[in-house]
Amino acid sequence: MRQLNLILLLSFFNTNLLHAQVNPGPDIAWQECYGGSAEDFFADAILLEDGKILSVIVYYSNESEYYGSWLVKYNESFNELWRVYIGDEYCGSTGRQVKVSTLNNYLVLGNTGGCLDSIGGNDLIVVCIDEDGSKLWSRSYGSAQGDDSHTLLPTSDGGFLVGGSTRGFDGDLYMPAWNDLFYDDALIMKMDSLGEVEWVDIIGGTNPDLVSSNFLEVSPVQYLVMIASSSYDYDLAGSSEDDLKKHLLRVYDLDGNVLKEIILSADDNLIDQWNTLQLLPDGNVLIAGTGIAESDINPTFPEHDGFEGALAIINEELELIDLNLFGGLGNEYFLDIIPATIGGYYCLGYSSSSEGDLPGNHGEGDMWVLHVDGSFNLIWSKNIGSAGTDLFTSQAGALIEKDNMLYMFSQVSAQAGMPTGDLTCGDPSTNKVDAWVVALDLTTLGVENEPQQTSIKLFPNPVNHTLTIQLIHQIPLPVTYTIANTTGKTIETGELINPITQLNMGNNAPGVYLFSVLINDRTYSELFIKE
Repeated sequence: MRQLNLILLLSFFNTNLLHAQVNPGPDIAWQECYGGSAEDFFADAILLEDGKILSVIVYYSNESEYYGSWLVKYNESFNELWRVYIGDEYCGSTGRQVKVSTLNNYLVLGNTGGCLDSIGGNDLIVVCIDEDGSKLWSRSYGSAQGDDSHTLLPTSDGGFLVGGSTRGFDGDLYMPAWNDLFYDDALIMKMDSLGEVEWVDIIGGTNPDLVSSNFLEVSPVQYLVMIASSSYDYDLAGSSEDDLKKHLLRVYDLDGNVLKEIILSADDNLIDQWNTLQLLPDGNVLIAGTGIAESDINPTFPEHDGFEGALAIINEELELIDLNLFGGLGNEYFLDIIPATIGGYYCLGYSSSSEGDLPGNHGEGDMWVLHVDGSFNLIWSKNIGSAGTDLFTSQAGALIEKDNMLYMFSQVSAQAGMPTGDLTCGDPSTNKVDAWVVALDLTTLGVENEPQQTSIKLFPNPVNHTLTIQLIHQIPLPVTYTIANTTGKTIETGELINPITQLNMGNNAPGVYLFSVLINDRTYSELFIKE
């Protein structure tokens, strides 16, 4: 609470430099909509080594000739080569992900229901398809209760891992589950190259638990996954009953052994939404997900509020060591993240804000694309959407960068009176959600494609004694710095002669301070708290 009161003193500062106008990003080159009278969306898309593209598209519009889920392959010019239905005839299906196996086949993960060979009301399905669009095999997995798929990853032995959730412990799921009240438990399975089950792990307690991230190979044949949980017993017995929301992070080997695990709270930093994992060059792991403006680490409150798009970093011991938040006064989420060719990362998310890190909003909520550099400084940010609310499912969406274009595969709310917002395609008479692909022309960024935030980083923050200043970019040294208090009075000035400098703050009174540096006639500032 004392830190919150100190942060509220920021109104004493002239912080216009901290709120530089956000670069609105690249222009839209073209877009296409697919769908009918219900909710239709892209669930996933990947770029192949030969420049072709695979996408998973889901049609909930039952009058459409394409009702159900399909794997679609496009050539380099985005012309459709073929499409394959996911599931068997007369079965409903919902696709989730597509991956390329180590045997160069395509593995599609999804859910089916109502099939002749269904184990329960809702089963997991994996379909193996060759490069020409021919089905090699299809296999359902599940229990007599409801089961749900979330993520798939091919493994080096030709098999694959699947993550999801289950409410049963029969059928393929022969391990005992902690679901006497039929709550969801997290489900992790390992299959061989033909889809035969090798092992199953069911994780949870008496409350809902489910896999909430992709699998990430953090070192050879060691796989990290996140599980969102609200349990505090059985497998989550090391957590507090009062801390109802949490993340269980686990590292598995190919035999199903748990090599490492940790429990992190989901109440104060990263909340329990879908997360995407990326391996960083230093061995740490980047998590793209959702945080809160009042987080313990690098909070953005009071300038921002609600949920924020979050880029978190965990170390090799799975400890949360850094958190970078982006958003405005509404709620934001990150859905996907990919490395950018020019450095840094492109993020896909959802936004309901029109201020802060967002250049505007077309309706109740937009899809959101942004670029951050390698130090997570914002380069550009773009709201893309219609006058309606454009997010239907939290697992809809993927980014692909190809030939100076950034493709967003997601969904949009069709609106009467088009064009509206960025939407120029689709059937406005349906007023439903269409699958939507948007091509952003990265060549339209021009010379403005540079970081709009500060070029300095301060840590730890809050600080007790020693404050470390890191100059993020290559900057001619020395540079002049100043430290001011909440009245605007300069209490210290000097020069930075190294990219990383440590300053003694032990004699400073507790409070909020503004650290500023002058670089090429431009001032960059960051706030810090002295405890």
